[in-house]
Amino acid sequence: MDRHSASPCDTLTEQYQALLEVSEAISVHRDLTGLCQDLAQRLHRVVNFEHMRLLLYDPERHAMRLHVLETPQAGDLPPCSELPVDESPGGWVWHTQQPLVIPRVEEETRFPKVTPCMLELGVKSFCAVPLTTAQRRLGALGLGSLQEAAYSDADLEFLQQVARQVAVAVDNALNSQSVQGYQQQLTHERDRLRLLLEVNNAVVSRLDLRDVFAATTASLRRVIPHVLASLYLYDPENEVVRRHALVESSSGKGLLKEGLVGPVDSTPAGPAIRTGKPALFDDGDLKRLQSDVGRLLLAEGVKSGCCVPLKSHNRLLGSLNIASLNPGAFSQDDVDLLSQVANQIAIAVENALAYQQITELKDKLTREEAYLTQAQRLTGVGSWAWDPSETHNYYSREVFNIFGLDPAKGNPTLADFLRIYHPEDRKLIEEAEKKLVSEGQGYDVKYRIIRPDGELRFVREVGTPVRENGVVTGFVGACMDVTEQERMTQELRREKLYLEDEIRTEYNFEEIIGESAALKRILKQVETVAPTDSTALIQGETGTGKELIARAIHNLSKRRERTFVKMNCAAIP
Repeated sequence: MDRHSASPCDTLTEQYQALLEVSEAISVHRDLTGLCQDLAQRLHRVVNFEHMRLLLYDPERHAMRLHVLETPQAGDLPPCSELPVDESPGGWVWHTQQPLVIPRVEEETRFPKVTPCMLELGVKSFCAVPLTTAQRRLGALGLGSLQEAAYSDADLEFLQQVARQVAVAVDNALNSQSVQGYQQQLTHERDRLRLLLEVNNAVVSRLDLRDVFAATTASLRRVIPHVLASLYLYDPENEVVRRHALVESSSGKGLLKEGLVGPVDSTPAGPAIRTGKPALFDDGDLKRLQSDVGRLLLAEGVKSGCCVPLKSHNRLLGSLNIASLNPGAFSQDDVDLLSQVANQIAIAVENALAYQQITELKDKLTREEAYLTQAQRLTGVGSWAWDPSETHNYYSREVFNIFGLDPAKGNPTLADFLRIYHPEDRKLIEEAEKKLVSEGQGYDVKYRIIRPDGELRFVREVGTPVRENGVVTGFVGACMDVTEQERMTQELRREKLYLEDEIRTEYNFEEIIGESAALKRILKQVETVAPTDSTALIQGETGTGKELIARAIHNLSKRRERTFVKMNCAAIP
Protein backbone atom coordinates (compact mmCIF):
# COMPACT_ATOMS: atom_id res chain seq x y z
CA MET A 1 0.00 0.00 0.00
CA ASP A 2 1.28 3.47 -0.94
CA ARG A 3 0.92 5.55 2.20
CA HIS A 4 1.65 8.79 0.31
CA SER A 5 -1.18 8.28 -2.15
CA ALA A 6 -3.78 6.71 0.11
CA SER A 7 -3.78 6.78 3.88
CA PRO A 8 -5.63 3.96 5.69
CA CYS A 9 -7.32 6.50 7.93
CA ASP A 10 -7.26 9.99 6.45
CA THR A 11 -9.94 11.73 8.49
CA LEU A 12 -10.64 12.21 12.15
CA THR A 13 -14.11 10.75 11.64
CA GLU A 14 -12.65 7.52 10.28
CA GLN A 15 -10.28 7.28 13.25
CA TYR A 16 -13.17 7.64 15.68
CA GLN A 17 -15.05 4.99 13.71
CA ALA A 18 -12.04 2.70 13.94
CA LEU A 19 -11.77 3.24 17.69
CA LEU A 20 -15.47 2.46 18.01
CA GLU A 21 -14.97 -0.80 16.12
CA VAL A 22 -12.02 -1.69 18.36
CA SER A 23 -14.20 -1.03 21.40
CA GLU A 24 -16.90 -3.22 19.88
CA ALA A 25 -14.42 -6.05 19.35
CA ILE A 26 -13.28 -5.73 22.95
CA SER A 27 -16.85 -5.92 24.26
CA VAL A 28 -17.64 -9.02 22.18
CA HIS A 29 -14.58 -11.15 23.00
CA ARG A 30 -13.50 -12.46 26.37
CA ASP A 31 -10.84 -14.87 25.17
CA LEU A 32 -7.44 -13.59 24.07
CA THR A 33 -7.29 -15.56 20.80
CA GLY A 34 -10.64 -14.39 19.46
CA LEU A 35 -9.93 -10.80 20.48
CA CYS A 36 -6.56 -10.79 18.71
CA GLN A 37 -7.96 -12.19 15.46
CA ASP A 38 -10.85 -9.72 15.36
CA LEU A 39 -8.58 -6.80 16.28
CA ALA A 40 -6.12 -7.52 13.46
CA GLN A 41 -8.92 -7.55 10.88
CA ARG A 42 -10.45 -4.28 12.05
CA LEU A 43 -7.15 -2.36 12.23
CA HIS A 44 -6.14 -3.21 8.67
CA ARG A 45 -8.36 -0.41 7.33
CA VAL A 46 -6.75 2.28 9.45
CA VAL A 47 -3.11 1.25 9.92
CA ASN A 48 -0.54 0.15 7.38
CA PHE A 49 0.92 -3.19 8.49
CA GLU A 50 1.58 -6.75 7.33
CA HIS A 51 2.73 -8.11 10.69
CA MET A 52 0.94 -7.50 13.99
CA ARG A 53 2.12 -8.94 17.25
CA LEU A 54 1.24 -8.92 20.90
CA LEU A 55 4.23 -9.04 23.26
CA LEU A 56 3.35 -9.86 26.87
CA TYR A 57 5.63 -9.62 29.87
CA ASP A 58 6.31 -12.86 31.77
CA PRO A 59 7.18 -11.86 35.36
CA GLU A 60 8.42 -15.35 36.30
CA ARG A 61 11.05 -15.37 33.53
CA HIS A 62 11.47 -11.58 33.25
CA ALA A 63 11.04 -11.96 29.51
CA MET A 64 8.79 -10.82 26.70
CA ARG A 65 6.70 -13.54 25.08
CA LEU A 66 5.45 -13.14 21.51
CA HIS A 67 1.89 -13.86 20.31
CA VAL A 68 1.41 -13.57 16.54
CA LEU A 69 -1.83 -11.81 15.62
CA GLU A 70 -1.30 -11.25 11.90
CA THR A 71 1.44 -12.38 9.52
CA PRO A 72 1.52 -13.26 5.81
CA GLN A 73 3.53 -16.44 6.48
CA ALA A 74 1.75 -19.36 8.08
CA GLY A 75 3.67 -21.44 10.55
CA ASP A 76 5.07 -21.55 14.06
CA LEU A 77 6.40 -18.62 16.06
CA PRO A 78 9.89 -17.42 15.03
CA PRO A 79 12.96 -18.31 17.13
CA CYS A 80 12.88 -14.88 18.82
CA SER A 81 9.41 -15.49 20.27
CA GLU A 82 10.75 -15.22 23.84
CA LEU A 83 13.54 -12.83 24.76
CA PRO A 84 14.86 -11.08 27.88
CA VAL A 85 13.32 -7.67 28.44
CA ASP A 86 16.49 -5.72 27.57
CA GLU A 87 16.94 -7.60 24.26
CA SER A 88 13.43 -7.07 22.89
CA PRO A 89 11.85 -3.94 21.31
CA GLY A 90 8.68 -4.84 23.19
CA GLY A 91 10.72 -5.07 26.38
CA TRP A 92 12.10 -1.58 25.77
CA VAL A 93 8.55 -0.25 25.34
CA TRP A 94 7.34 -2.14 28.42
CA HIS A 95 10.22 -0.79 30.52
CA THR A 96 10.17 2.84 29.35
CA GLN A 97 6.40 3.08 28.74
CA GLN A 98 7.23 5.04 25.59
CA PRO A 99 6.30 4.23 21.98
CA LEU A 100 9.09 2.94 19.75
CA VAL A 101 9.54 3.54 16.00
CA ILE A 102 12.16 1.79 13.87
CA PRO A 103 11.85 3.47 10.45
CA ARG A 104 14.53 1.26 8.85
CA VAL A 105 14.99 -2.16 10.40
CA GLU A 106 18.20 -2.87 8.53
CA GLU A 107 19.87 0.13 10.24
CA GLU A 108 18.69 -0.81 13.75
CA THR A 109 21.52 -1.95 16.09
CA ARG A 110 19.90 -1.99 19.55
CA PHE A 111 18.20 -5.35 19.17
CA PRO A 112 20.60 -7.71 17.40
CA LYS A 113 18.52 -10.84 18.12
CA VAL A 114 15.28 -9.40 16.76
CA THR A 115 16.29 -7.46 13.64
CA PRO A 116 17.46 -10.60 11.74
CA CYS A 117 14.07 -12.20 12.38
CA MET A 118 12.31 -9.08 11.07
CA LEU A 119 14.50 -8.89 7.99
CA GLU A 120 13.91 -12.59 7.28
CA LEU A 121 10.16 -11.88 7.29
CA GLY A 122 10.65 -8.87 5.00
CA VAL A 123 9.79 -6.29 7.65
CA LYS A 124 11.42 -2.94 6.81
CA SER A 125 9.88 -0.69 9.47
CA PHE A 126 8.42 -1.38 12.87
CA CYS A 127 6.60 0.41 15.68
CA ALA A 128 5.40 -0.61 19.14
CA VAL A 129 3.23 1.05 21.78
CA PRO A 130 2.84 0.06 25.45
CA LEU A 131 -0.08 -2.01 26.71
CA THR A 132 -0.72 -0.68 30.20
CA THR A 133 -3.72 -0.48 32.51
CA ALA A 134 -4.16 1.43 35.73
CA GLN A 135 -3.15 -1.69 37.66
CA ARG A 136 -0.15 -3.07 35.78
CA ARG A 137 2.09 -3.05 32.73
CA LEU A 138 1.14 -5.87 30.39
CA GLY A 139 3.51 -5.60 27.43
CA ALA A 140 3.45 -3.99 24.00
CA LEU A 141 1.52 -4.00 20.73
CA GLY A 142 3.85 -4.13 17.72
CA LEU A 143 3.24 -3.56 14.00
CA GLY A 144 5.59 -4.30 11.11
CA SER A 145 5.42 -3.06 7.54
CA LEU A 146 7.10 -4.17 4.34
CA GLN A 147 7.72 -0.48 3.57
CA GLU A 148 10.36 1.76 5.09
CA ALA A 149 9.31 4.65 7.37
CA ALA A 150 5.71 3.45 7.32
CA TYR A 151 4.65 4.99 10.66
CA SER A 152 4.16 8.68 11.38
CA ASP A 153 3.57 10.55 14.62
CA ALA A 154 -0.15 10.58 13.83
CA ASP A 155 -0.09 6.77 13.48
CA LEU A 156 1.63 6.45 16.87
CA GLU A 157 -0.89 8.74 18.54
CA PHE A 158 -3.76 6.73 17.10
CA LEU A 159 -2.14 3.38 18.02
CA GLN A 160 -1.65 4.54 21.60
CA GLN A 161 -5.39 5.23 21.83
CA VAL A 162 -6.06 1.75 20.46
CA ALA A 163 -3.52 0.21 22.86
CA ARG A 164 -5.21 1.77 25.88
CA GLN A 165 -8.43 -0.03 25.01
CA VAL A 166 -6.70 -3.25 24.04
CA ALA A 167 -4.76 -3.27 27.34
CA VAL A 168 -7.98 -3.38 29.34
CA ALA A 169 -9.31 -6.24 27.21
CA VAL A 170 -6.03 -8.17 27.44
CA ASP A 171 -5.95 -7.67 31.22
CA ASN A 172 -9.53 -8.94 31.50
CA ALA A 173 -8.70 -11.94 29.30
CA LEU A 174 -5.60 -12.79 31.34
CA ASN A 175 -7.56 -12.46 34.59
CA SER A 176 -10.31 -14.65 33.14
CA GLN A 177 -7.75 -17.29 32.17
CA SER A 178 -6.32 -17.19 35.69
CA VAL A 179 -9.76 -17.63 37.22
CA GLN A 180 -10.57 -20.48 34.85
CA GLY A 181 -7.26 -22.11 35.67
CA TYR A 182 -8.04 -21.82 39.37
CA GLN A 183 -11.49 -23.27 38.79
CA GLN A 184 -9.98 -26.19 36.88
CA GLN A 185 -7.52 -26.75 39.70
CA LEU A 186 -10.34 -26.74 42.26
CA THR A 187 -12.34 -29.14 40.09
CA HIS A 188 -9.27 -31.34 39.70
CA GLU A 189 -8.70 -31.43 43.46
CA ARG A 190 -12.40 -31.93 44.14
CA ASP A 191 -12.55 -34.93 41.79
CA ARG A 192 -9.56 -36.52 43.51
CA LEU A 193 -10.97 -35.91 46.99
CA ARG A 194 -14.29 -37.33 45.87
CA LEU A 195 -12.50 -40.40 44.52
CA LEU A 196 -10.73 -40.98 47.82
CA LEU A 197 -14.01 -40.58 49.68
CA GLU A 198 -15.77 -43.04 47.35
CA VAL A 199 -12.96 -45.55 47.76
CA ASN A 200 -13.16 -45.16 51.53
CA ASN A 201 -16.93 -45.64 51.36
CA ALA A 202 -16.42 -48.79 49.29
CA VAL A 203 -13.98 -50.15 51.84
CA VAL A 204 -16.26 -49.52 54.81
CA SER A 205 -19.55 -50.54 53.16
CA ARG A 206 -18.53 -53.71 51.29
CA LEU A 207 -17.24 -56.87 52.86
CA ASP A 208 -16.12 -58.76 49.76
CA LEU A 209 -12.70 -57.72 48.40
CA ARG A 210 -13.79 -58.15 44.79
CA ASP A 211 -16.78 -55.89 45.40
CA VAL A 212 -14.48 -53.30 46.97
CA PHE A 213 -12.15 -53.48 43.99
CA ALA A 214 -14.96 -53.25 41.43
CA ALA A 215 -16.43 -50.18 43.14
CA THR A 216 -12.98 -48.61 43.46
CA THR A 217 -12.06 -49.05 39.80
CA ALA A 218 -15.44 -47.68 38.68
CA SER A 219 -14.68 -44.46 40.56
CA LEU A 220 -11.01 -44.49 39.57
CA ARG A 221 -11.75 -44.72 35.83
CA ARG A 222 -13.58 -41.37 35.94
CA VAL A 223 -10.43 -39.63 37.20
CA ILE A 224 -7.65 -41.75 35.65
CA PRO A 225 -8.83 -43.36 32.37
CA HIS A 226 -7.59 -46.93 31.88
CA VAL A 227 -8.62 -50.11 30.08
CA LEU A 228 -7.44 -52.75 32.58
CA ALA A 229 -7.20 -52.85 36.36
CA SER A 230 -6.03 -55.80 38.44
CA LEU A 231 -5.26 -56.65 42.05
CA TYR A 232 -2.21 -58.86 42.64
CA LEU A 233 -1.78 -60.69 45.95
CA TYR A 234 1.79 -61.57 46.81
CA ASP A 235 2.92 -64.92 48.22
CA PRO A 236 6.38 -64.21 49.74
CA GLU A 237 7.09 -67.86 50.54
CA ASN A 238 6.73 -69.06 46.94
CA GLU A 239 7.73 -65.75 45.28
CA VAL A 240 4.61 -65.74 43.11
CA VAL A 241 1.65 -63.44 42.62
CA ARG A 242 -2.01 -64.26 42.10
CA ARG A 243 -4.45 -62.04 40.18
CA HIS A 244 -7.15 -61.88 42.84
CA ALA A 245 -9.42 -59.39 41.05
CA LEU A 246 -9.63 -58.12 37.48
CA VAL A 247 -11.76 -55.35 35.97
CA GLU A 248 -11.69 -54.76 32.20
CA SER A 249 -13.39 -52.01 30.22
CA SER A 250 -15.60 -52.68 27.20
CA SER A 251 -12.63 -52.02 24.87
CA GLY A 252 -10.68 -54.96 26.35
CA LYS A 253 -10.34 -58.30 24.55
CA GLY A 254 -10.91 -60.55 27.57
CA LEU A 255 -7.60 -62.40 27.29
CA LEU A 256 -6.67 -62.01 30.98
CA LYS A 257 -8.25 -64.13 33.73
CA GLU A 258 -8.18 -64.22 37.51
CA GLY A 259 -5.93 -66.77 39.17
CA LEU A 260 -2.23 -67.63 39.38
CA VAL A 261 -0.03 -65.34 37.29
CA GLY A 262 3.43 -66.70 38.03
CA PRO A 263 6.80 -65.61 39.46
CA VAL A 264 6.98 -62.01 40.63
CA ASP A 265 9.68 -61.03 38.16
CA SER A 266 7.67 -62.33 35.19
CA THR A 267 5.07 -59.58 35.70
CA PRO A 268 5.18 -55.81 35.14
CA ALA A 269 4.43 -55.47 38.87
CA GLY A 270 7.79 -57.04 39.76
CA PRO A 271 9.71 -53.74 40.23
CA ALA A 272 6.93 -52.29 42.41
CA ILE A 273 6.79 -55.38 44.63
CA ARG A 274 10.59 -55.68 44.86
CA THR A 275 11.24 -52.01 45.69
CA GLY A 276 8.01 -51.16 47.49
CA LYS A 277 7.64 -48.10 45.23
CA PRO A 278 5.31 -47.28 42.31
CA ALA A 279 6.59 -48.33 38.88
CA LEU A 280 5.57 -47.27 35.37
CA PHE A 281 5.97 -49.59 32.38
CA ASP A 282 5.52 -49.42 28.60
CA ASP A 283 5.20 -51.94 25.79
CA GLY A 284 9.00 -52.19 25.57
CA ASP A 285 9.13 -53.37 29.19
CA LEU A 286 6.43 -55.96 28.43
CA LYS A 287 8.48 -57.32 25.52
CA ARG A 288 11.57 -57.61 27.72
CA LEU A 289 9.65 -59.72 30.27
CA GLN A 290 9.41 -62.61 27.77
CA SER A 291 6.60 -64.12 29.83
CA ASP A 292 3.01 -65.21 29.29
CA VAL A 293 1.59 -62.24 31.17
CA GLY A 294 3.72 -59.84 29.11
CA ARG A 295 2.56 -61.43 25.84
CA LEU A 296 -1.10 -61.34 26.92
CA LEU A 297 -0.88 -57.64 27.84
CA LEU A 298 0.73 -56.90 24.47
CA ALA A 299 -2.02 -58.89 22.74
CA GLU A 300 -4.56 -56.72 24.58
CA GLY A 301 -2.89 -53.70 22.99
CA VAL A 302 -1.46 -52.28 26.23
CA LYS A 303 1.02 -49.45 25.61
CA SER A 304 1.61 -48.17 29.14
CA GLY A 305 0.73 -48.96 32.74
CA CYS A 306 1.32 -48.26 36.39
CA CYS A 307 1.83 -50.67 39.31
CA VAL A 308 1.57 -49.48 42.92
CA PRO A 309 2.49 -51.71 45.90
CA LEU A 310 -0.10 -52.51 48.54
CA LYS A 311 1.47 -52.11 51.97
CA SER A 312 0.03 -52.12 55.45
CA HIS A 313 2.00 -52.00 58.69
CA ASN A 314 5.25 -52.47 56.74
CA ARG A 315 3.87 -55.67 55.24
CA LEU A 316 3.84 -56.07 51.45
CA LEU A 317 0.47 -57.49 50.39
CA GLY A 318 0.56 -57.22 46.59
CA SER A 319 0.02 -54.52 44.00
CA LEU A 320 -2.68 -52.40 42.39
CA ASN A 321 -2.18 -52.27 38.61
CA ILE A 322 -3.78 -50.26 35.80
CA ALA A 323 -3.01 -50.23 32.07
CA SER A 324 -3.86 -48.09 29.05
CA LEU A 325 -3.91 -48.53 25.30
CA ASN A 326 -2.17 -45.15 24.94
CA PRO A 327 1.59 -44.64 25.42
CA GLY A 328 2.68 -42.51 28.40
CA ALA A 329 -0.88 -42.35 29.72
CA PHE A 330 -0.03 -41.86 33.41
CA SER A 331 1.55 -38.75 34.94
CA GLN A 332 3.28 -38.36 38.29
CA ASP A 333 0.08 -36.80 39.61
CA ASP A 334 -1.78 -39.97 38.61
CA VAL A 335 0.86 -42.11 40.34
CA ASP A 336 0.51 -40.10 43.56
CA LEU A 337 -3.29 -40.42 43.52
CA LEU A 338 -3.08 -44.14 42.76
CA SER A 339 -0.76 -44.55 45.76
CA GLN A 340 -3.38 -42.97 48.02
CA VAL A 341 -6.04 -45.29 46.62
CA ALA A 342 -3.71 -48.26 47.15
CA ASN A 343 -3.28 -47.33 50.82
CA GLN A 344 -7.03 -47.65 51.33
CA ILE A 345 -7.34 -50.86 49.32
CA ALA A 346 -4.46 -52.30 51.34
CA ILE A 347 -6.64 -52.04 54.45
CA ALA A 348 -9.37 -54.06 52.75
CA VAL A 349 -6.80 -56.59 51.50
CA GLU A 350 -5.28 -56.97 54.93
CA ASN A 351 -8.69 -57.50 56.46
CA ALA A 352 -9.60 -60.01 53.78
CA LEU A 353 -6.37 -61.92 54.32
CA ALA A 354 -6.90 -61.83 58.08
CA TYR A 355 -10.40 -63.20 57.66
CA GLN A 356 -9.10 -65.91 55.34
CA GLN A 357 -6.50 -66.96 57.90
CA ILE A 358 -9.17 -67.14 60.60
CA THR A 359 -11.36 -69.26 58.31
CA GLU A 360 -8.48 -71.64 57.55
CA LEU A 361 -8.00 -72.27 61.28
CA LYS A 362 -11.64 -73.50 61.41
CA ASP A 363 -12.09 -72.22 64.94
CA LYS A 364 -15.65 -71.55 65.84
CA LEU A 365 -15.90 -68.09 67.17
CA THR A 366 -18.27 -66.90 69.81
CA ARG A 367 -20.91 -64.35 68.93
CA GLU A 368 -18.80 -61.55 70.33
CA GLU A 369 -15.79 -62.68 68.27
CA ALA A 370 -17.98 -62.74 65.13
CA TYR A 371 -19.05 -59.18 65.85
CA LEU A 372 -15.42 -58.18 66.33
CA THR A 373 -14.38 -59.83 63.02
CA GLN A 374 -17.09 -58.01 61.09
CA ALA A 375 -16.14 -54.74 62.82
CA GLN A 376 -12.52 -55.27 61.75
CA ARG A 377 -13.71 -55.61 58.15
CA LEU A 378 -15.31 -52.18 58.45
CA THR A 379 -11.96 -50.41 58.66
CA GLY A 380 -11.10 -47.12 60.19
CA VAL A 381 -14.52 -46.40 61.72
CA GLY A 382 -16.49 -46.97 64.88
CA SER A 383 -18.55 -50.15 64.91
CA TRP A 384 -21.55 -51.45 66.83
CA ALA A 385 -23.56 -54.64 67.23
CA TRP A 386 -27.11 -55.21 68.40
CA ASP A 387 -28.80 -58.39 69.55
CA PRO A 388 -32.61 -58.21 69.01
CA SER A 389 -33.20 -60.21 72.19
CA GLU A 390 -31.34 -57.61 74.23
CA THR A 391 -30.39 -53.95 73.91
CA HIS A 392 -27.46 -52.47 72.00
CA ASN A 393 -24.71 -54.56 73.55
CA TYR A 394 -21.48 -53.60 71.79
CA TYR A 395 -19.85 -50.31 70.79
CA SER A 396 -16.25 -49.83 69.77
CA ARG A 397 -14.27 -47.12 71.47
CA GLU A 398 -14.36 -45.06 68.27
CA VAL A 399 -18.16 -44.83 68.57
CA PHE A 400 -17.72 -43.18 71.96
CA ASN A 401 -15.19 -40.79 70.44
CA ILE A 402 -17.43 -39.87 67.52
CA PHE A 403 -20.48 -39.20 69.70
CA GLY A 404 -18.52 -37.57 72.54
CA LEU A 405 -19.55 -40.20 75.11
CA ASP A 406 -17.61 -41.46 78.10
CA PRO A 407 -16.86 -45.23 77.93
CA ALA A 408 -16.49 -45.31 81.71
CA LYS A 409 -20.25 -44.71 82.05
CA GLY A 410 -21.12 -47.90 80.18
CA ASN A 411 -22.95 -48.50 76.94
CA PRO A 412 -25.29 -45.70 75.89
CA THR A 413 -29.00 -46.31 75.62
CA LEU A 414 -31.31 -45.52 72.74
CA ALA A 415 -32.48 -42.45 74.65
CA ASP A 416 -28.89 -41.25 74.89
CA PHE A 417 -28.52 -41.43 71.12
CA LEU A 418 -31.86 -39.69 70.52
CA ARG A 419 -30.63 -36.74 72.58
CA ILE A 420 -27.45 -36.54 70.44
CA TYR A 421 -29.11 -36.89 67.03
CA HIS A 422 -29.91 -33.54 65.42
CA PRO A 423 -33.68 -32.90 65.79
CA GLU A 424 -34.09 -32.46 62.03
CA ASP A 425 -32.39 -35.82 61.30
CA ARG A 426 -34.04 -38.05 63.91
CA LYS A 427 -36.84 -39.12 61.59
CA LEU A 428 -34.32 -40.17 58.92
CA ILE A 429 -32.43 -42.37 61.40
CA GLU A 430 -35.59 -43.85 62.89
CA GLU A 431 -36.88 -44.85 59.43
CA ALA A 432 -33.53 -46.46 58.55
CA GLU A 433 -33.45 -48.45 61.80
CA LYS A 434 -37.09 -49.47 61.34
CA LYS A 435 -36.34 -50.93 57.89
CA LEU A 436 -33.29 -52.67 59.30
CA VAL A 437 -35.24 -54.35 62.10
CA SER A 438 -38.62 -55.00 60.50
CA GLU A 439 -37.61 -55.66 56.90
CA GLY A 440 -34.01 -56.80 57.23
CA GLN A 441 -32.83 -54.07 54.86
CA GLY A 442 -29.41 -52.54 55.34
CA TYR A 443 -28.99 -48.79 55.31
CA ASP A 444 -26.39 -46.16 54.53
CA VAL A 445 -27.28 -42.70 55.90
CA LYS A 446 -25.55 -39.44 56.68
CA TYR A 447 -26.84 -37.29 59.51
CA ARG A 448 -25.88 -34.61 62.01
CA ILE A 449 -25.27 -34.95 65.71
CA ILE A 450 -24.92 -32.43 68.51
CA ARG A 451 -22.41 -33.86 70.98
CA PRO A 452 -22.74 -33.30 74.71
CA ASP A 453 -20.11 -30.54 74.48
CA GLY A 454 -22.36 -28.72 71.96
CA GLU A 455 -20.23 -29.39 68.88
CA LEU A 456 -22.07 -30.09 65.61
CA ARG A 457 -20.63 -33.04 63.66
CA PHE A 458 -21.58 -34.97 60.50
CA VAL A 459 -21.71 -38.79 60.72
CA ARG A 460 -22.08 -41.44 58.04
CA GLU A 461 -23.51 -44.71 59.31
CA VAL A 462 -23.90 -48.12 57.66
CA GLY A 463 -26.04 -50.89 59.12
CA THR A 464 -26.70 -54.45 57.94
CA PRO A 465 -28.46 -57.53 59.31
CA VAL A 466 -26.56 -60.68 60.35
CA ARG A 467 -28.16 -63.86 59.06
CA GLU A 468 -27.58 -67.44 60.04
CA ASN A 469 -29.26 -70.05 57.84
CA GLY A 470 -31.42 -67.31 56.36
CA VAL A 471 -32.62 -66.05 59.73
CA VAL A 472 -31.76 -62.60 61.05
CA THR A 473 -29.92 -63.08 64.32
CA GLY A 474 -28.55 -59.62 64.89
CA PHE A 475 -27.38 -56.39 63.38
CA VAL A 476 -23.96 -54.78 62.90
CA GLY A 477 -22.91 -51.45 61.59
CA ALA A 478 -20.28 -48.78 61.41
CA CYS A 479 -20.25 -45.03 61.74
CA MET A 480 -17.66 -42.57 60.53
CA ASP A 481 -17.10 -38.89 61.32
CA VAL A 482 -17.29 -37.14 57.90
CA THR A 483 -17.33 -33.57 59.23
CA GLU A 484 -14.11 -32.55 57.50
CA GLN A 485 -15.22 -33.99 54.15
CA GLU A 486 -18.54 -32.14 54.49
CA ARG A 487 -16.78 -28.88 55.30
CA MET A 488 -14.44 -29.29 52.32
CA THR A 489 -17.42 -29.94 50.05
CA GLN A 490 -19.20 -26.83 51.35
CA GLU A 491 -16.01 -24.77 50.98
CA LEU A 492 -15.62 -25.90 47.36
CA ARG A 493 -19.23 -24.87 46.69
CA ARG A 494 -18.61 -21.44 48.24
CA GLU A 495 -15.40 -21.03 46.22
CA LYS A 496 -17.22 -22.00 43.05
CA LEU A 497 -20.01 -19.48 43.67
CA TYR A 498 -17.45 -16.81 44.53
CA LEU A 499 -15.44 -17.40 41.35
CA GLU A 500 -18.55 -17.43 39.20
CA ASP A 501 -19.61 -14.12 40.75
CA GLU A 502 -16.14 -12.69 40.15
CA ILE A 503 -16.27 -13.66 36.49
CA ARG A 504 -19.73 -12.18 35.99
CA THR A 505 -19.01 -8.86 37.72
CA GLU A 506 -17.47 -6.04 35.71
CA TYR A 507 -17.19 -2.61 37.30
CA ASN A 508 -17.11 -0.14 34.43
CA PHE A 509 -19.38 1.76 32.04
CA GLU A 510 -20.01 -1.46 30.10
CA GLU A 511 -22.89 -1.97 32.52
CA ILE A 512 -24.51 1.22 31.19
CA ILE A 513 -25.51 1.10 27.54
CA GLY A 514 -27.11 4.03 25.77
CA GLU A 515 -26.54 6.80 23.26
CA SER A 516 -29.08 9.40 24.33
CA ALA A 517 -27.98 12.94 25.12
CA ALA A 518 -29.49 12.72 28.60
CA LEU A 519 -27.55 9.58 29.49
CA LYS A 520 -24.30 11.01 28.13
CA ARG A 521 -24.90 14.14 30.23
CA ILE A 522 -25.38 12.01 33.35
CA LEU A 523 -22.19 10.01 32.64
CA LYS A 524 -20.32 13.28 32.17
CA GLN A 525 -21.57 14.39 35.59
CA VAL A 526 -20.44 11.03 37.02
CA GLU A 527 -16.91 11.64 35.70
CA THR A 528 -16.98 15.13 37.26
CA VAL A 529 -18.20 14.22 40.72
CA ALA A 530 -16.42 10.84 41.15
CA PRO A 531 -12.92 12.19 41.92
CA THR A 532 -14.29 14.46 44.68
CA ASP A 533 -15.30 13.59 48.25
CA SER A 534 -18.65 15.35 47.90
CA THR A 535 -21.88 13.61 48.77
CA ALA A 536 -23.94 12.79 45.67
CA LEU A 537 -27.73 12.44 45.61
CA ILE A 538 -29.03 10.19 42.82
CA GLN A 539 -32.74 10.52 42.10
CA GLY A 540 -34.92 8.43 39.88
CA GLU A 541 -37.83 6.03 39.85
CA THR A 542 -37.45 2.35 40.69
CA GLY A 543 -35.65 0.44 37.92
CA THR A 544 -34.06 3.46 36.25
CA GLY A 545 -30.51 2.41 37.20
CA LYS A 546 -29.65 4.45 40.28
CA GLU A 547 -27.46 1.66 41.62
CA LEU A 548 -25.53 1.42 38.32
CA ILE A 549 -24.81 5.17 38.48
CA ALA A 550 -23.69 4.81 42.13
CA ARG A 551 -21.40 1.91 41.21
CA ALA A 552 -19.94 3.91 38.33
CA ILE A 553 -19.17 6.83 40.70
CA HIS A 554 -17.51 4.42 43.11
CA ASN A 555 -15.39 2.76 40.40
CA LEU A 556 -14.12 6.13 39.16
CA SER A 557 -13.41 7.48 42.66
CA LYS A 558 -10.32 7.27 44.83
CA ARG A 559 -12.21 4.69 46.91
CA ARG A 560 -12.55 2.16 44.07
CA GLU A 561 -10.14 -0.27 45.79
CA ARG A 562 -12.51 -0.49 48.76
CA THR A 563 -15.76 -2.36 49.05
CA PHE A 564 -18.87 -0.90 47.45
CA VAL A 565 -21.64 -1.24 50.07
CA LYS A 566 -25.28 -1.20 48.97
CA MET A 567 -28.04 -0.42 51.45
CA ASN A 568 -31.80 -0.53 51.03
CA CYS A 569 -32.86 2.75 52.63
CA ALA A 570 -36.49 1.66 52.63
CA ALA A 571 -35.55 -1.14 55.03
CA ILE A 572 -34.05 1.28 57.61
CA PRO A 573 -36.51 1.70 60.52
